[in-house]
Amino acid sequence: MTRLADRSIEIMLRNRVYFGVGAIERLPEVIAATGGSRVFVVTDPGVQGSGVIDRVMAVLAAADLEAGLFAEVEPNPGASTVVRGAEALRSFGFDGTIIVPVGGGSSMDTAKALDLRAANEMPVWDLEYDGPDLAPGRPVVAVPTTAGTGAETNSYGVITDEAAGRKAYIGHPSLLPVATVLDPALTVGLPPAATAATGIDAMTHSLESLLSANPNPFAEAMALGVIRTIGTWLLHAVADGSDLEARSQMLMASHLAGVGQASGTGVGLVHAMGHSIGARGRVAHGSALAAVLTDVLRFYGGIRDRELALVGIALGVASSAESEATAASAAIGAIEKLLRDVDQRPTLRRFGLGDDAAIEQLVSDTLDDVAIRNSPRLPTATEARAILQRVAG
Repeated sequence: MTRLADRSIEIMLRNRVYFGVGAIERLPEVIAATGGSRVFVVTDPGVQGSGVIDRVMAVLAAADLEAGLFAEVEPNPGASTVVRGAEALRSFGFDGTIIVPVGGGSSMDTAKALDLRAANEMPVWDLEYDGPDLAPGRPVVAVPTTAGTGAETNSYGVITDEAAGRKAYIGHPSLLPVATVLDPALTVGLPPAATAATGIDAMTHSLESLLSANPNPFAEAMALGVIRTIGTWLLHAVADGSDLEARSQMLMASHLAGVGQASGTGVGLVHAMGHSIGARGRVAHGSALAAVLTDVLRFYGGIRDRELALVGIALGVASSAESEATAASAAIGAIEKLLRDVDQRPTLRRFGLGDDAAIEQLVSDTLDDVAIRNSPRLPTATEARAILQRVAG
């Protein structure tokens, strides 16, 4: 690990978090505490169809809070969706309005982006990241219904540029949610495949935070706790979605993974490749990450053996008596087994991306993705291509 004595680190714990089964009942209280009198809910058709939005709207109505709804978020949301959502928010009105994304990472990302776009009349891709001249968005109160992205802990959204076929970031300090409501009961309707994919997303956040080129002790401690929790509880959540203890453990782990990552570690090569696969194949983010996760971990062999050895210990497949290399290998093997146990070891061919032309496009996209900068080992085009070819299927 980089010498701590050589580092300067700034850590800010993210926001007020209201956790617990039934915590959604406190949403009106949270809205009032942020100075809001109206609510603009952002979600996707799946969450709306699950009945979760009906419950949220009922809670708001019981408190006499006027609420608008934008329920057009798609997986890997595009800039056109952001524009439509921003227009809907403008029509609803800004005064006293709190933005409330309810759903997974796509809803969180879209809500942040449309919030900023509504406050700034300019093309989406002219919204300079953290631009000092941008007008701030309205306050955001996040309500995650998946245990995966941890998007409630950061101030940016990942949006697909449809014309380029790539993902990019839109961010501003005002988009960091001022509060988060973590209600495990809202996650029980998530299907097994989505539960598995989002759980692997959360684990990947902690793995990449731990292995980052910009590590810190806070992130390390957080990551190892999250990895241990997911290693214990993900299979339970996938097998029985009604298991509230499993859902609670996973939802808290997902949030803490985001908190650790937000301490400055960022994500790395797994996410750079995952963004490329997700944008080109239009597939779930967690499944895109799962496709390359263990192959990227092996690519880090000899560079992050200490950290991966700690992962092996956290997962109960290694001990401190073993060499770091041996324990690291055991950790990767355990992660590989978990991926297969929850049916999250897809090939690129399954996504329609297994041919040579598609792989070349993915290589280009990966090397251009900003997330790659946090990787402890930067791949050449040849090395990135080799990783993708191994998982082509």
